[in-house]
Amino acid sequence: MYLTDLPRKVSDWTNEHLQDLGINYHDNSTSIQDFTSRLQRDVRNFKPAVTDRISQRLNECTSEIWSSSLNLNDKEFGIHSIDWGIDEIEGSVRRLARMNESTLEESDETKKISRVFWAWHIGLLSFLTTLKKFLRKLLKDTRKACFTELFKTFTKICLLDPESGEVYTGTKTVKGLEIQSIPDVRYVSCSDQLQMMMIFSTEVTKDDAFRGEFSNDTFCYENLSTQILGQHGIKLLIEAQNSCFWPRVAGVICVGTKVIFTYLDISKKHLERLTKKTSILDSEASILYTRPYDFLNQIDRKDMLKLLFWFGYVQTGGYELYVAEK
Repeated sequence: MYLTDLPRKVSDWTNEHLQDLGINYHDNSTSIQDFTSRLQRDVRNFKPAVTDRISQRLNECTSEIWSSSLNLNDKEFGIHSIDWGIDEIEGSVRRLARMNESTLEESDETKKISRVFWAWHIGLLSFLTTLKKFLRKLLKDTRKACFTELFKTFTKICLLDPESGEVYTGTKTVKGLEIQSIPDVRYVSCSDQLQMMMIFSTEVTKDDAFRGEFSNDTFCYENLSTQILGQHGIKLLIEAQNSCFWPRVAGVICVGTKVIFTYLDISKKHLERLTKKTSILDSEASILYTRPYDFLNQIDRKDMLKLLFWFGYVQTGGYELYVAEK
């Protein structure tokens, strides 16, 4: 393997540069179920504060309450009818909030658990408010920042706490070249047990980034541009040093409202060789990825919520932030 000149700017990276580092995207996408199982197996130093059944219950509540879909490509959709649908969801959330305390009374941790529930309640209502604003702007403003804000507030439903990638710059020396990374969004652990370790980072692009025709069954990495693949891959490599899956690292490519989960599977030995300019001829790393999941589509959303609620469960130390005694 012979290295080409590597770009110093992340914006200049392509998939070919990643391949020169011995990093390749899998030929085919993996199911989100297999993807989730892999991450749950690899997470380090994680001892939850309360049982995972709470996130499972919140997952169920979200799917029960928000059972509608929205296709942004449908130019005939009416803002007023969408407002009505969102108002209906808001009413259901509030009704469920009042009912839920009695549902949880069997547990000795009812008070603690209700704090988690109310955080979810606020997150869902906050997202619906953001969605209303987004839909009113949609016909006039489709900037990347609009999709970034929508994704961030969507993940808050799952008790995730996003921060701007600009909070700090990731830096790594690759083959003697210092490269800096600023993802659009980071999800960094808030708990004592995973101090400041990154759960996953996110790249957001507008909804015109796909290439060619594909279905849920046929999607592969070639349906994204070589620039998106290269930029995302090198940012994963740079962020790996702080990952709670170290030396591996999780990420997300968000194309409009469609989410592709990614996972850089790399060994410590490979990382060391990339840093020290050592030959990587006998060393390979791979990036696993799922098909795109549209969080405004009811079927897709139901499939992806389990993983996102688990991410929120890990980021908060098993809801340690909500249940810890003051």
